[in-house]
Amino acid sequence: MITTRREDVAPFQSGFVSYIHRIQPLRKYEAWDLFCKRAFPNDPGGCPSYLDSLAKKLVEKCEGLPLAIVALGGLMSSKKSITEWKRVHDNLNWDLSNNAAFELVKTITLLSYHDLSFQLKHCFLYCCMFPED
Repeated sequence: MITTRREDVAPFQSGFVSYIHRIQPLRKYEAWDLFCKRAFPNDPGGCPSYLDSLAKKLVEKCEGLPLAIVALGGLMSSKKSITEWKRVHDNLNWDLSNNAAFELVKTITLLSYHDLSFQLKHCFLYCCMFPED
């Protein structure tokens, strides 16, 4: 099995039948609904109007990836002021690698890794040596 975001890589697996499974990111309204459920779990009205603009920008940064949306929504559920929301928005890239609140994402990823067979773990680690794209 090969995972890639580049379709031109998949067909070149010699000796194997190729099947490309295209996973699509969530649509904007799906991403927004998921984010609101996590960020405002006790608020049936969803996102407060004073946070709406920042919240939508944060959701856009997740690019429709459900795991990113859930993790970010969980983090934002503890932020109450617009100042806190703006700080996360402005520093999101730094936060992704340094904020303990994203440990859930790391834990889920690590769990998936541990579930791989011995051979696939080696393959995965080998592929990690190459830069993205």
